Amino acid sequence: MGHSGAAEVSVRHRLAWDFDEQSQSFELAAEPGGCRLTFVTTVDDLPVAQTATGWHTYLSRLEPHLAGGVVSEDDAHTSWRAIHEG
Repeated sequence: MGHSGAAEVSVRHRLAWDFDEQSQSFELAAEPGGCRLTFVTTVDDLPVAQTATGWHTYLSRLEPHLAGGVVSEDDAHTSWRAIHEG
């Protein structure tokens, strides 16, 4: 798998790129008391379960990190197999 295309960046709002012709993006939007992170990914020909589980595993580390905590690599992957099978 390789990188194709250029990334599109809108300062403080959007980061978008293509990976193997699959579009990906992160968008931030202001909300009362904070902001909303929206992640969009297109999965066509890639192994869907592996791709979805991978994003779930790493995005699950974001909230504890923002709260000043840490989720270790091992802890982040604890539920990987069950999520993948689901």
